[in-house]
Amino acid sequence: MSSLGFQKSEKKGLNGATRAGSGISQGLTHKRLLELLDYDQSTGVFVWRQNISNIRAGTIAGNISHEYRGIRIDTRRYFAHRLAWFYVYGSWPPGRLDHASRLKDDNRISNLRVATPSQNATNVVYKNTRGLPVGVYRNRSGFVAHVGNKYIGSYQTAESASMAYWAVSRAKHGDFCVGGPS
Repeated sequence: MSSLGFQKSEKKGLNGATRAGSGISQGLTHKRLLELLDYDQSTGVFVWRQNISNIRAGTIAGNISHEYRGIRIDTRRYFAHRLAWFYVYGSWPPGRLDHASRLKDDNRISNLRVATPSQNATNVVYKNTRGLPVGVYRNRSGFVAHVGNKYIGSYQTAESASMAYWAVSRAKHGDFCVGGPS
């Protein structure tokens, strides 16, 4: 119950989790996952271990929707990257998972890392639609750099503003920072 007396609603996501407040419960057990699927850590591919309905043992599990591979197990659909973590570590990831390579179907365990929502959002490549580098904007006196809503400074050239943007972005986001001049 909330402080206003309302019950908190539960939301079910593609990862199979039921979220209510801060607790997460999963319907799938580690034992059941190991019974049904084999996982190759070097390729990130799941393969069915046994025939299920019209699916033959040995076939690649799941299908891709919106660039992510989903696998249906016992009427629930799970993200393959979350299943990979569960398969290897025996527990569900403590938060979001980020694909370090930015390829959403690359589910090798070495490519998966726990990330905050902010870190996960940082590990993307944005399209340049304004003709200026990411984080750089034109103003009356030249160019300014912003990381998020934080003002970095004013610069005479777009290149120098870009260098400042990437320096601050790397310091702020570390390994999750993508792109920019080295």
